Amino acid sequence: MAPQVARDRIVLSGSVLDERGAAVGGVIVGVYGSASMTGAPVFTGPPTRPDGSFELELRTPGRYYPAARSRFDGPPLSGEVYGLLRGVEGSGLELVEGQRITDLVFVARPVP
Repeated sequence: MAPQVARDRIVLSGSVLDERGAAVGGVIVGVYGSASMTGAPVFTGPPTRPDGSFELELRTPGRYYPAARSRFDGPPLSGEVYGLLRGVEGSGLELVEGQRITDLVFVARPVP
């Protein structure tokens, strides 16, 4: 049974996959408040499940720039798993109160 979410909360859910379409478990989905995607993310969720699925709850509407990473403490390092949301790279998501977006897909790969 899914946890209950307050009506005004924003919920993003979907999966993190590698370039071949295989699930990527254990990475963290987070959202940044600016397109530069530097500094700490505004919101992060728990690590993705073994099947690559995630759910991220946000408390504040706004434009966010999502990423999936193996860690969120500094710039991506060589070998770190890093991915962007398929289809919105660089443009971000404009989220409003009470919105629920499902079936989001991140494509993650190791940083060269």
